[in-house]
Amino acid sequence: MSDSMVAKSIQLPCGLGPDKDGKVHRDAEIIPMTGLVRKNIARPEVRQNVAKIVDVILLACLKKVGPLDRIDRRVLDKLLVGDRDFLLLEIRKLSLGDSVRSTIQCGSCNEKSDITFHLDRLPCRTLADKGEGIEEQNGERLFVMDWMSADEKHSIKAKFRFPNGADQMVMAGNMHKNPVEAVYQMYYRCLVEWDGKPVEKVPATLFDDLALPVVDAVDAEFRKRMPGPDLDQKAVCSLCGAENDLDLRASDFLFPQARGRMSSA
Repeated sequence: MSDSMVAKSIQLPCGLGPDKDGKVHRDAEIIPMTGLVRKNIARPEVRQNVAKIVDVILLACLKKVGPLDRIDRRVLDKLLVGDRDFLLLEIRKLSLGDSVRSTIQCGSCNEKSDITFHLDRLPCRTLADKGEGIEEQNGERLFVMDWMSADEKHSIKAKFRFPNGADQMVMAGNMHKNPVEAVYQMYYRCLVEWDGKPVEKVPATLFDDLALPVVDAVDAEFRKRMPGPDLDQKAVCSLCGAENDLDLRASDFLFPQARGRMSSA
C-alpha cells in the first residue's frame, strides 16, 4: 500500500452495537478514494441513487469497523445513517480535502453563484451508548417519543430505532416515485412500538391515517434526534446575499463525477 493509501483511524459518532457485552464499537479505518471508485460511482445504475453511491464508496474505502475487518453489504446495512454520512464526509476530506467549491442557482435572484464550503465546519451529533433518552433492545438503540400538541388534541407515545443503511437503501430507491411515501416507509421500518403495541400489531398504513400535526411531530422528532453530521446547511449567494438551502446529500455536490463533471474541489 502506498503512503497515499495508508489507512486513517477515526471515531464514529454512532458506532456498531451494543454487542452481547453491551459495548458499542466506534473505531473505524478508512482509505482515500481511487480513480476506480470515481468510475464506479458514475455507473448509470449507481449514480441515480444516493444510497448506492454511499455503498460503492464505503465498500472500497472503509477497511475496518470495531472488530470487523471484512466490510461487506451486511455491515453497511447495519451501519446507522449517521455513521454512513460521517464516513462519506471523512472519505471525501481524506481524498480531496476539506474545501468544496461548487455553483448554486440562487432561489432569490435566480442567478448562478460560486460558493466554497468547508466540511470541517459541519456540526456532528454523537449518539450516546445509553441514557439521554436512549434505550437498548435486541442489540439496537431506540429513542422514545412522548409528545402532546399544544391544544392537547394529539399525542404520541412511541419507540423508534435509528435508521440504518438498509433503510436508507429502500428509501432512496423509492424517492423518485413518491418522496412522501418513501419517508413514511422509513418511519414504519424504524417503528418498534406505537401506543404500547409492538410494530407487528400496527398497520403499515399507520402514517397514511394519522392527522398531519402528528406526522409533522414524528418528522420533527426524527430530525432532532438524528445523529451524525448536519447535512442540511445554508449557502449565501455572493451576488444578492440571500441564504439558500444546501443539501450535502446531493451526490453532485460532494462527488460531481457521479454526474460526469470532473471538477470537485
